Amino acid sequence: MRASFAEIDITPPMGTQLVGWLEIARPARSVHDPVFARIAVFERNGKRVAFVALDLLSIRGSDVVDIRRRMEAATRIPAGNIMISATHNHAGPAIVRLGTFGRDEEYLANLKEKLTRLAEEAVGRLAEAHLGVGVGFEGRISFNRRWVMRDGTAMSAPGVANPEALYNEGPIDPQLGVVAVRRKDGGGMGYLVNWACHPVDVYDLHTVTASWPGALAAEVKKRENCPCLVLNGAFANINQVNGFDPDYEQDHEHMGKVLADDLANVVSGMTFEDNARIAVASRLLELPLRDISDEEISSARRTLAGEDVPLPPGVQRYASDKAYADSILRLAERKRERDFSRAEVQVIRLGPAAFIGLPAEPFVETGLKIKLASPLDPTFVVGAANGMVGYAPPPEHYARGGYECTTAYWSKVAPSAAGMMAETGIELARSMYKG
Repeated sequence: MRASFAEIDITPPMGTQLVGWLEIARPARSVHDPVFARIAVFERNGKRVAFVALDLLSIRGSDVVDIRRRMEAATRIPAGNIMISATHNHAGPAIVRLGTFGRDEEYLANLKEKLTRLAEEAVGRLAEAHLGVGVGFEGRISFNRRWVMRDGTAMSAPGVANPEALYNEGPIDPQLGVVAVRRKDGGGMGYLVNWACHPVDVYDLHTVTASWPGALAAEVKKRENCPCLVLNGAFANINQVNGFDPDYEQDHEHMGKVLADDLANVVSGMTFEDNARIAVASRLLELPLRDISDEEISSARRTLAGEDVPLPPGVQRYASDKAYADSILRLAERKRERDFSRAEVQVIRLGPAAFIGLPAEPFVETGLKIKLASPLDPTFVVGAANGMVGYAPPPEHYARGGYECTTAYWSKVAPSAAGMMAETGIELARSMYKG
């Protein structure tokens, strides 16, 4: 096996619109810590695969296609062998539209050029490598953000120690997945790290930061002077807010240090191989869009006309009613054009490990379902990979409502979508398993 890692600073110029909050103008005014693009390339017997991790909110499927095409032309890495994922950072530059704010086309064009050069740099530095795979456990700094309220509905992030919250709706995924790559002389070449948590710990809405994934990568760089690609897991309903403890301090730099300590503990028990197997499989799905009732469309039109329309139970607004109304009508128009959203599910195998990329914000329950059923051990689920269809809650969550399940353009797929992606990922993993 040969491998290489490379990284490049993609911090935007001041004034660039940041993305991650609905309806809020967020021109960048300061930088707490830079945002990066990182790449890891692996080669065995002439077959190459690559992971690209971006400290950004998400990336459109059409832009993934374009970036892969450019990288393939420049490096001969087959387009289908490249996984491009975002950490889902809520304090990075806008390369996607969210709510009322569009993407920064100039920044995106420059990003594509940088990523192509980054891939060329990485391929030019391929060298003999040894690979280790391991898992750790970190359950102290991530929390399920959905709570079942006393009226039976669900609410996302209802506030710390809210007396109206009856119980936490679901689990977290405490598994920390680590792929460590060493040079022939034993020196560190780089890491792939998989863990599930929303990166939403921002300093203020106009400050650039890479949140906990950036803090982890910076801590690894400080300790070992090598890149660390963070591949976020099934993070949709997981964040860093401890709803049980009003005194709990949220600090993404602390999270980075905790996770770097965990990583070091995992690596200390690893064994390494120099001939790890590489395999890739993928499938393009057509995920059905959710139903929109005539009442929802009528209410949206009335809201945009200035009426005060009462909200049905279970609806949770993170922006104005007009923003949601506009989103519902956009989604209804999309359904008239095409009643599905394309979604690529991709599996890359490295040695014993499988990385299953989903182009969505997957709920933690979906990630755990995949891990339990996959024959490859360990299996790591990567959210916001190769595109973004929005939130994909499992069917049982829709009835309770809450932000992730409220009809909107960012919550547009039908209840069957999560299962379709999970079953496809499991099936692809089985196809490359040889006991």
